[in-house]
Amino acid sequence: MNVILYQCFYDKSQIEHLDPVFTPYQNLKNSDPLLREYPMWKALYEEYKETDFHWALLSWRWEAKTKLEAHIFRDWILSDPGYDMYHIDPFLDNPTNYPNLWMQGERWHPGMAQFCNKLFPKIGLNIKVEKLITNPIDFCTCNYVVGNKVWWGGYLSLLEDCIKIIKEDEELNHYAFVKEVPYNGNMIHNFPFISERLMSLFNVLNPSIKINKFPIQWPNYKRMYGESHDQLVRNYFKRVEEYESAIERNRLN
Repeated sequence: MNVILYQCFYDKSQIEHLDPVFTPYQNLKNSDPLLREYPMWKALYEEYKETDFHWALLSWRWEAKTKLEAHIFRDWILSDPGYDMYHIDPFLDNPTNYPNLWMQGERWHPGMAQFCNKLFPKIGLNIKVEKLITNPIDFCTCNYVVGNKVWWGGYLSLLEDCIKIIKEDEELNHYAFVKEVPYNGNMIHNFPFISERLMSLFNVLNPSIKINKFPIQWPNYKRMYGESHDQLVRNYFKRVEEYESAIERNRLN
Protein backbone atom coordinates (compact mmCIF):
# COMPACT_ATOMS: atom_id res chain seq x y z
CA MET A 1 0.00 0.00 0.00
CA ASN A 2 1.39 3.39 -1.03
CA VAL A 3 0.60 6.28 1.32
CA ILE A 4 1.93 9.83 1.27
CA LEU A 5 0.84 12.26 3.95
CA TYR A 6 1.54 15.89 3.13
CA GLN A 7 1.49 18.55 5.83
CA CYS A 8 0.74 22.01 4.55
CA PHE A 9 2.27 25.25 5.80
CA TYR A 10 1.53 28.77 4.58
CA ASP A 11 3.88 30.72 6.82
CA LYS A 12 7.56 30.05 7.53
CA SER A 13 6.90 30.26 11.27
CA GLN A 14 4.82 27.08 10.96
CA ILE A 15 7.71 24.95 9.72
CA GLU A 16 8.93 24.21 13.25
CA HIS A 17 5.55 22.62 14.02
CA LEU A 18 5.69 20.11 11.15
CA ASP A 19 6.10 16.43 11.92
CA PRO A 20 9.03 14.63 10.25
CA VAL A 21 6.78 11.65 9.47
CA PHE A 22 4.78 13.90 7.14
CA THR A 23 6.02 15.42 3.89
CA PRO A 24 6.08 19.25 3.99
CA TYR A 25 3.84 20.97 1.43
CA GLN A 26 4.65 24.60 0.83
CA ASN A 27 1.71 26.95 0.31
CA LEU A 28 3.28 30.33 0.88
CA LYS A 29 1.34 31.70 -2.09
CA ASN A 30 -2.13 30.32 -2.70
CA SER A 31 -3.16 30.78 -6.33
CA ASP A 32 -6.81 31.26 -5.33
CA PRO A 33 -7.14 32.11 -1.61
CA LEU A 34 -10.94 32.29 -1.74
CA LEU A 35 -11.01 28.57 -2.57
CA ARG A 36 -8.60 27.74 0.25
CA GLU A 37 -7.29 24.14 -0.10
CA TYR A 38 -9.06 23.37 -3.36
CA PRO A 39 -6.20 24.38 -5.73
CA MET A 40 -3.78 22.19 -3.76
CA TRP A 41 -6.19 19.24 -3.64
CA LYS A 42 -6.71 19.55 -7.38
CA ALA A 43 -2.97 19.67 -8.10
CA LEU A 44 -2.32 16.60 -5.94
CA TYR A 45 -5.22 14.72 -7.51
CA GLU A 46 -3.83 15.39 -10.97
CA GLU A 47 -0.46 14.12 -9.79
CA TYR A 48 -1.78 10.87 -8.31
CA LYS A 49 -4.93 10.06 -10.29
CA GLU A 50 -3.18 7.42 -12.40
CA THR A 51 -1.61 5.72 -9.38
CA ASP A 52 -2.72 3.52 -6.51
CA PHE A 53 -1.53 6.06 -3.91
CA HIS A 54 -3.55 7.15 -0.91
CA TRP A 55 -2.68 10.75 -0.08
CA ALA A 56 -3.64 13.53 2.29
CA LEU A 57 -3.03 17.23 2.77
CA LEU A 58 -2.99 17.74 6.54
CA SER A 59 -2.81 20.93 8.56
CA TRP A 60 0.33 22.17 10.25
CA ARG A 61 -1.81 22.14 13.42
CA TRP A 62 -2.16 18.34 13.31
CA GLU A 63 -0.59 17.64 16.71
CA ALA A 64 -2.43 20.47 18.45
CA LYS A 65 -5.81 19.29 17.14
CA THR A 66 -5.45 15.50 17.34
CA LYS A 67 -2.90 14.93 20.15
CA LEU A 68 -1.87 11.93 18.05
CA GLU A 69 1.66 11.02 16.99
CA ALA A 70 1.90 11.09 13.20
CA HIS A 71 3.54 7.68 12.95
CA ILE A 72 0.60 6.05 14.76
CA PHE A 73 -1.84 7.45 12.22
CA ARG A 74 0.35 6.39 9.29
CA ASP A 75 0.92 2.89 10.70
CA TRP A 76 -2.80 2.45 11.40
CA ILE A 77 -3.54 3.10 7.72
CA LEU A 78 -0.80 0.78 6.52
CA SER A 79 -1.97 -2.00 8.85
CA ASP A 80 -5.49 -2.10 7.41
CA PRO A 81 -5.48 -1.79 3.59
CA GLY A 82 -8.51 -2.00 1.34
CA TYR A 83 -10.34 1.25 2.05
CA ASP A 84 -10.92 4.19 -0.28
CA MET A 85 -10.78 6.73 2.51
CA TYR A 86 -9.26 6.90 5.99
CA HIS A 87 -9.87 9.75 8.38
CA ILE A 88 -9.68 10.99 11.93
CA ASP A 89 -12.17 13.37 13.53
CA PRO A 90 -10.96 15.12 16.70
CA PHE A 91 -14.46 16.15 17.80
CA LEU A 92 -16.21 13.17 19.41
CA ASP A 93 -19.07 15.26 20.77
CA ASN A 94 -20.42 16.36 17.38
CA PRO A 95 -22.09 13.05 16.41
CA THR A 96 -23.86 12.84 19.77
CA ASN A 97 -25.10 16.43 19.74
CA TYR A 98 -26.09 17.01 16.11
CA PRO A 99 -27.81 14.99 13.37
CA ASN A 100 -25.16 16.06 10.84
CA LEU A 101 -22.21 18.43 10.52
CA TRP A 102 -24.24 21.05 8.66
CA MET A 103 -26.48 21.56 11.68
CA GLN A 104 -23.39 21.68 13.88
CA GLY A 105 -22.15 24.35 11.48
CA GLU A 106 -25.36 26.32 11.87
CA ARG A 107 -24.40 26.99 15.48
CA TRP A 108 -20.99 28.44 14.62
CA HIS A 109 -21.74 29.80 11.16
CA PRO A 110 -25.32 31.11 11.26
CA GLY A 111 -27.16 30.77 7.99
CA MET A 112 -25.64 27.42 7.07
CA ALA A 113 -28.96 25.57 7.32
CA GLN A 114 -30.62 28.05 4.97
CA PHE A 115 -27.61 27.76 2.66
CA CYS A 116 -27.93 23.95 2.60
CA ASN A 117 -31.65 23.97 1.97
CA LYS A 118 -31.05 26.04 -1.15
CA LEU A 119 -27.95 24.13 -2.28
CA PHE A 120 -29.14 20.55 -1.68
CA PRO A 121 -31.91 20.46 -4.33
CA LYS A 122 -29.46 21.85 -6.87
CA ILE A 123 -27.20 18.82 -6.36
CA GLY A 124 -30.09 16.35 -6.38
CA LEU A 125 -30.50 15.92 -2.63
CA ASN A 126 -34.17 16.36 -1.85
CA ILE A 127 -34.14 16.48 1.94
CA LYS A 128 -34.13 19.34 4.39
CA VAL A 129 -30.82 19.57 6.20
CA GLU A 130 -32.64 19.43 9.53
CA LYS A 131 -33.87 15.92 8.60
CA LEU A 132 -30.53 14.56 7.35
CA ILE A 133 -29.28 11.93 9.82
CA THR A 134 -25.60 11.08 9.40
CA ASN A 135 -23.79 7.98 10.59
CA PRO A 136 -21.16 9.02 13.18
CA ILE A 137 -18.50 7.37 11.02
CA ASP A 138 -19.21 10.04 8.38
CA PHE A 139 -18.61 12.97 10.73
CA CYS A 140 -15.40 14.30 9.25
CA THR A 141 -13.87 17.60 10.34
CA CYS A 142 -10.55 19.41 9.89
CA ASN A 143 -9.90 17.83 6.45
CA TYR A 144 -7.95 15.01 8.11
CA VAL A 145 -8.67 12.71 5.20
CA VAL A 146 -6.48 10.19 3.39
CA GLY A 147 -8.02 9.07 0.11
CA ASN A 148 -7.28 7.18 -3.08
CA LYS A 149 -8.15 8.30 -6.61
CA VAL A 150 -11.69 6.95 -6.22
CA TRP A 151 -12.41 9.02 -3.13
CA TRP A 152 -10.58 12.19 -4.15
CA GLY A 153 -11.93 12.06 -7.70
CA GLY A 154 -15.51 11.73 -6.49
CA TYR A 155 -15.20 14.32 -3.76
CA LEU A 156 -13.54 16.90 -6.01
CA SER A 157 -16.21 16.38 -8.65
CA LEU A 158 -18.90 17.15 -6.05
CA LEU A 159 -16.93 20.13 -4.77
CA GLU A 160 -16.44 21.54 -8.26
CA ASP A 161 -20.15 21.15 -9.04
CA CYS A 162 -20.99 22.98 -5.82
CA ILE A 163 -18.52 25.80 -6.49
CA LYS A 164 -20.12 26.37 -9.89
CA ILE A 165 -23.65 26.33 -8.45
CA ILE A 166 -22.67 28.64 -5.59
CA LYS A 167 -21.01 31.21 -7.84
CA GLU A 168 -24.06 31.33 -10.11
CA ASP A 169 -26.47 32.04 -7.24
CA GLU A 170 -26.23 35.45 -5.57
CA GLU A 171 -27.50 34.28 -2.17
CA LEU A 172 -25.29 31.17 -2.04
CA ASN A 173 -22.28 33.12 -3.29
CA HIS A 174 -22.72 35.80 -0.65
CA TYR A 175 -22.82 33.23 2.15
CA ALA A 176 -19.83 31.27 0.86
CA PHE A 177 -17.50 33.94 -0.50
CA VAL A 178 -18.58 37.35 0.84
CA LYS A 179 -19.86 36.87 4.38
CA GLU A 180 -17.09 36.53 6.95
CA VAL A 181 -17.01 34.83 10.35
CA PRO A 182 -14.47 34.93 13.19
CA TYR A 183 -12.06 31.98 13.29
CA ASN A 184 -8.86 31.66 15.34
CA GLY A 185 -8.61 35.40 15.78
CA ASN A 186 -9.21 36.20 12.10
CA MET A 187 -12.19 36.92 9.89
CA ILE A 188 -12.58 34.41 7.04
CA HIS A 189 -15.23 33.46 4.50
CA ASN A 190 -17.55 30.50 5.00
CA PHE A 191 -16.29 28.48 2.04
CA PRO A 192 -13.71 26.35 3.92
CA PHE A 193 -16.40 25.29 6.39
CA ILE A 194 -18.62 24.31 3.47
CA SER A 195 -15.94 22.34 1.61
CA GLU A 196 -15.05 20.55 4.86
CA ARG A 197 -18.63 19.41 5.36
CA LEU A 198 -18.97 18.33 1.75
CA MET A 199 -16.46 15.58 2.55
CA SER A 200 -18.95 14.03 4.95
CA LEU A 201 -21.82 14.62 2.55
CA PHE A 202 -19.92 12.89 -0.26
CA ASN A 203 -19.58 9.79 1.93
CA VAL A 204 -23.28 9.88 2.78
CA LEU A 205 -24.23 10.11 -0.90
CA ASN A 206 -21.85 7.30 -1.91
CA PRO A 207 -22.35 4.31 0.40
CA SER A 208 -20.22 2.10 -1.86
CA ILE A 209 -17.15 4.11 -0.82
CA LYS A 210 -15.18 2.11 1.76
CA ILE A 211 -14.39 4.24 4.81
CA ASN A 212 -12.20 3.59 7.83
CA LYS A 213 -12.28 5.97 10.79
CA PHE A 214 -9.52 6.15 13.36
CA PRO A 215 -10.62 4.39 16.59
CA ILE A 216 -12.23 6.82 18.98
CA GLN A 217 -11.07 4.70 21.93
CA TRP A 218 -7.42 5.56 21.23
CA PRO A 219 -5.48 7.24 24.10
CA ASN A 220 -5.06 10.49 22.19
CA TYR A 221 -8.77 11.15 22.75
CA LYS A 222 -8.31 10.51 26.44
CA ARG A 223 -5.64 13.20 26.43
CA MET A 224 -8.09 15.54 24.72
CA TYR A 225 -11.24 14.86 26.71
CA GLY A 226 -10.00 13.56 30.05
CA GLU A 227 -12.57 11.90 32.30
CA SER A 228 -15.42 12.64 29.89
CA HIS A 229 -13.85 10.43 27.21
CA ASP A 230 -15.45 7.16 28.35
CA GLN A 231 -18.94 8.67 28.32
CA LEU A 232 -18.37 10.23 24.93
CA VAL A 233 -17.36 6.83 23.54
CA ARG A 234 -20.53 5.23 24.95
CA ASN A 235 -22.69 8.01 23.52
CA TYR A 236 -20.95 7.72 20.17
CA PHE A 237 -21.55 3.99 19.78
CA LYS A 238 -25.13 4.39 20.99
CA ARG A 239 -25.70 6.78 18.09
CA VAL A 240 -24.05 4.31 15.69
CA GLU A 241 -26.44 1.58 16.86
CA GLU A 242 -29.45 3.90 16.53
CA TYR A 243 -28.41 4.87 13.02
CA GLU A 244 -27.85 1.27 11.90
CA SER A 245 -31.18 0.18 13.42
CA ALA A 246 -33.00 2.95 11.58
CA ILE A 247 -31.36 1.94 8.29
CA GLU A 248 -32.38 -1.67 8.84
CA ARG A 249 -36.00 -0.70 9.63
CA ASN A 250 -36.17 1.36 6.46
CA ARG A 251 -34.76 -1.54 4.45
CA LEU A 252 -37.38 -3.96 5.79
CA ASN A 253 -40.19 -1.50 5.15
